[in-house]
Amino acid sequence: MKNSSLQSGCADGNISSLHPVTDVWERMRKSPLPLYLYGTGDGADKILDEMLSRKIQPAGIFVSEDFFRGQSFRGYPVTTLSRLEQDGSSFGVVVCFGSHLPSLLERIRDIAARHPLFVPDVPVAGNTLFDAAFYEAHRQELSATRALWADEASRQVFDQVIRYKLTGSLEALERSASPKGEALEGVLYGGIGHASIQSYVDCGAYRGDTIEEFLSLMGRLFPDISAEDHFITALEPDDYSFRKLSAAYQGRSGVRLIHGAV
Repeated sequence: MKNSSLQSGCADGNISSLHPVTDVWERMRKSPLPLYLYGTGDGADKILDEMLSRKIQPAGIFVSEDFFRGQSFRGYPVTTLSRLEQDGSSFGVVVCFGSHLPSLLERIRDIAARHPLFVPDVPVAGNTLFDAAFYEAHRQELSATRALWADEASRQVFDQVIRYKLTGSLEALERSASPKGEALEGVLYGGIGHASIQSYVDCGAYRGDTIEEFLSLMGRLFPDISAEDHFITALEPDDYSFRKLSAAYQGRSGVRLIHGAV
């Protein structure tokens, strides 16, 4: 984990001491270059709505080559990056989706090497936007939350998450991430030492993918302990996902399934 804070002036590590920042929406508003949205899903809808409400007019929208069908989105003709780059003009790119696929993340890094990149954070549910106004209104609560973390690595991740939400910085977003193996073994196993985990609660179990990863990890770390020695409680509110979860784990020893939210 790289040692980085929200701003270099935050020497005492207290988020309430940070100077006001320019959020991603203001950065886009002040951009001297035309801005093109990358993506046409729900995220693009929300980002476009927010941009228009702030009088930020995008120049157009593009999608990946394999998604291009000559379509339009919200009245904008959809194109591709290669077509936009044909005339050699400069422009900024606004990423309108999230992904964990390595190939897609590498594509976004490649775009960032050639064009100014903005990665706005918009809420999945509700309409509360984490912008500069929200940050200023909740500065004290954010500082108090930061103080709850027990180790410096967690505080640094917290700083980078806040920085990303405010600035839309790809660098900050990547600095807040850890490989899944590191999260499971370095954080989970590192916190319990040589002892096995007896109880595991999955707060949003989806179809049981994380349960399988947990059992696989425990099997590697504690080969003499059977899966039934770990009591698992799995909660999942979505009907479709719970049916999939039940098909995989219903009746399995040591697993309790709950159709509900935490």
